[in-house]
Amino acid sequence: MSEQKIQEISIDLIDAPKLAMRSDINDEDIDNLAASIKQYGLLQPVILRFANGRYELIAGHRRFIACRRVGIPVISAIIRESDDREATILMAHENLLRRDVNPIDEAIFLSKIIKENNFSVKEIALFLNRSEAYIQDRLDILGYPEYLIDAVGNKEINLSAAHWLNKITDERVRRDYVSYAATGGITTKRAIAWVKSWEAGNIVKNPQEIQVPDPVGGMPIIKYETDCILCGEKDETKNLMLYYAHIDCYNK
Repeated sequence: MSEQKIQEISIDLIDAPKLAMRSDINDEDIDNLAASIKQYGLLQPVILRFANGRYELIAGHRRFIACRRVGIPVISAIIRESDDREATILMAHENLLRRDVNPIDEAIFLSKIIKENNFSVKEIALFLNRSEAYIQDRLDILGYPEYLIDAVGNKEINLSAAHWLNKITDERVRRDYVSYAATGGITTKRAIAWVKSWEAGNIVKNPQEIQVPDPVGGMPIIKYETDCILCGEKDETKNLMLYYAHIDCYNK
């Protein structure tokens, strides 16, 4: 890698990165950054490489967008003489070694750079100083059902819990679990318990829908009468997938 050079580059000569990762860049974030740059200037230069008579952005996408929004004609930049492979690695470092990376963005980005550059999982793990298991876990996300991917992307379910819920192969059961987890929250420990319970066959037995009058006169409340899997006696539940047994039966 050549010695770094800091230059003032016309912003009109700079192209956005080919592999921009973040999907969660919003106007409010950019407006706040633009206001800071307008007041204090660009405190950290972007990183560029020269390509086809122009400059390609390698790192600093948000800063670049904010500078354009403010109307800054030139921008401080570090110029790297990088080939496609090295530029991709630098982009990966810029995008992935952050605390607030959305795991879905991360998964899509890793998949792209692996396919487009013919990298192996081992190479990417080495470049990013991550374990191969870490990289593979991210790539596996893209094989999850869409509703589970959305739940992870929206930060309704953490990646570890999603990994366990995806082990449920019964589509109806998995979808109900994911819906409940996305609404009520879930820990990895609870996700493991759900999976183990499902694997053991602890699912609601013989559910019968019943309508209970709303005490305040609204729409009837839909409940289900079902058999406790431990004692066999009937009880009522609002959620078919989570009420496996009486609490007292669990605690015996």
